[in-house]
Amino acid sequence: MYTAGWFNIDTLFRNTIYKRSGPRWSKLGKEDIALITGGSNGLGLELVKHLLLLGVKVVNIDKTKPDPNHLKKHENLVYYQCDLNDLDKLAHVIQQIQQSGLAPTILINNAAIRHNKSFLHMTTDQINTTHNVNLQSSLILLKSFLKEQSQRFYVVNIASVLGLLNPVNLSIYSLTKAALISIHESLSYELSFTNPNIRFLLVLPGQLNTTMFQDVKPPKQFFAPVLKSEKLARAIIEKIQLGERGELYMPLFARFVPLMRMLPQSLRGFLRWITDLDTSVHE
Repeated sequence: MYTAGWFNIDTLFRNTIYKRSGPRWSKLGKEDIALITGGSNGLGLELVKHLLLLGVKVVNIDKTKPDPNHLKKHENLVYYQCDLNDLDKLAHVIQQIQQSGLAPTILINNAAIRHNKSFLHMTTDQINTTHNVNLQSSLILLKSFLKEQSQRFYVVNIASVLGLLNPVNLSIYSLTKAALISIHESLSYELSFTNPNIRFLLVLPGQLNTTMFQDVKPPKQFFAPVLKSEKLARAIIEKIQLGERGELYMPLFARFVPLMRMLPQSLRGFLRWITDLDTSVHE
């Protein structure tokens, strides 16, 4: 028992060192510029608030401006109006940002949309829109700002446990999140460990208490409690402050979701049934 306990502590310690290995990572401050998509509400808004409190200049790309009742005008906040489904407009906004001299040190791919529909009932336009907003826009931003990074650069990709679980009536949303998980893993090994100035964090939350999923019946709270976006935002900021690479699963149950892929299909089906996973999202 003693040996097993020591092994676990030693493994945890080594894993922490591994996640933070590389050049010394300084705390966030006024020299940092964070580019975030979907920063006008939900988790994105909470992240913007925390970053501004730390003196970080924030560039928010979103379809709508933040509600002034939730976020007052701030000298360090720059807003670019853009529907991320319009990839040509996004390319133009990126060009504007680059020409303005704003060189992000942090990129947060946060924006996402969803449609509560069976795959067979979704229109081609709905499929394309979900793909553009949830995935293609992130790829374009990564491609644009990862080209030649010599300074420190921290990438946060907001995915979801639904990219691993794939519930009924959220097939395309889950597809885009699964694809984001895949590109994140590939890029993190392609770039992060060949260029120690670049670090990647993948965030896989459960259901958040945001408007995006307010019409979704939460599954059994005992198994999958709803996560407060403010709590998740604080955890993400802490990881950025430490320069820690890897994955962030929240709440606790999310850490065990990848293990479901290893189970027999009959047992996976039982777990989906007992947690109401496939009856929580209605058309």
